[in-house]
Amino acid sequence: MLKNFLLAFTAGLISTSVSAQQTIPHFEPCGSHRVLEYYEKIDPTFRDRFEASFQQSQSETLAQKPTGQIYKIPVVFHVIYKTPQQNLPDSVIYSQIEVLNHAFRKTHADTGDLRSVFKPYSADAEIEFYLADIDPDGNPTTGINRVLTPHDNWGDLLGLTMGDYAWLERIKTTQDGGQDPWPTDKYMNIWVADMTDASLGWPFLMGIATPPVNPLPPNWPTGAFPPLKDGVVLQYHIVGNNNPYISNLASLNVGNAGRTAVHEVGHYLGLRHIWGDPTPGMECDPSMDDGIADTPDQAESSQMSSSCPSPSQNTCVSSSPDLPDMWENYMDYSRDNCQRLFTHGQVAHMRSILANQRNVLVSGAGPTKFHAASSKTKNWTIYPQPANEYIVVNFNEPIEKVIIRHITGQVVRVWAANEAAQRKYNVSNLAPGNYLITLQNSAGSYTKPLIINP
Repeated sequence: MLKNFLLAFTAGLISTSVSAQQTIPHFEPCGSHRVLEYYEKIDPTFRDRFEASFQQSQSETLAQKPTGQIYKIPVVFHVIYKTPQQNLPDSVIYSQIEVLNHAFRKTHADTGDLRSVFKPYSADAEIEFYLADIDPDGNPTTGINRVLTPHDNWGDLLGLTMGDYAWLERIKTTQDGGQDPWPTDKYMNIWVADMTDASLGWPFLMGIATPPVNPLPPNWPTGAFPPLKDGVVLQYHIVGNNNPYISNLASLNVGNAGRTAVHEVGHYLGLRHIWGDPTPGMECDPSMDDGIADTPDQAESSQMSSSCPSPSQNTCVSSSPDLPDMWENYMDYSRDNCQRLFTHGQVAHMRSILANQRNVLVSGAGPTKFHAASSKTKNWTIYPQPANEYIVVNFNEPIEKVIIRHITGQVVRVWAANEAAQRKYNVSNLAPGNYLITLQNSAGSYTKPLIINP
């Protein structure tokens, strides 16, 4: 699809036929490969240095395999809107956080639907996401920053095609009607906007993210090129798995599972497209893959359609062992309802990025209460885990309050004073999902994850 993108542009942006009765407009699910092209255009040595840095990170991944250490990432959503429809409700943002957590913790309900050949490859990244509750000035926040803009939309297909990112940076710039990022070393910034191109009438881009070049790896010269403002941008239709406007994009077959954001956050944490965005004519060449050892070679992106690709789809037959295309991978372009895994190699790479280029983000130095509460450790346990009717807390100190938050940050249950001291709590009214349980006493707060099953 990407190889035909410029051809479609020069041919007058004619729709691509998907059946005799239906046509869909050409669009790009992800523009992050164009970010790399942008950097390479400014600095011709960029790709070689990017590859070298990627390989260096790969050599460090053995030390970064999951060990029980959960990396916690504070998130702020900047909702840039002109119309009420673009101003998505909080429930959609909460849903997107939940989708991210399910994907990076391998707890999606459809994880078990993964093809058997790939089940041994699927890994829990032990990475979690929380809406920030303290803003850069130390004030309380919901982690959702709403900005009324004078702009109807932010699309500029011609600019994107020519490698001009001024249109995108306006979304990230307050003086241009968008929103400046919160400190990018302390928050993962996600902008939600309408990237519809006014001349076309449809959004040609679903998401885009910057790779971890901020701070620059030590082998890259400082000031070699002006980096884009760090973070993720999402088309507002595809945020969350409960988006009321996703049906407007039904003809694009993007799906309604909210996993476009998972793909873009994968880029933000250093992953590349599973097929490696090869130079034309170099498809399936080992030097052109995604740099991850346990993702099978793949010649090109899987195409979005109303159903998942064929289980036998295999665009490269040169690898050993010869595996089919891993279209369930979050870094492919299959319909997002079909995507179900990060591999062990991808997980190790992302954790290496969080331990190096993005280490401040997860260090607990940022102004978020979640980090302060979770940083304190005590020898205490919860059982049963997962739970469905009740939980028992074994904690060798007084308990003055018990708070359960949904993984999105919403407080869903509080026990105070005498109730908290009972050590056994009824959770039968909680919906299945991932939660955090916090114990509070005069000495501090102590937080652990809690899983509720049906």
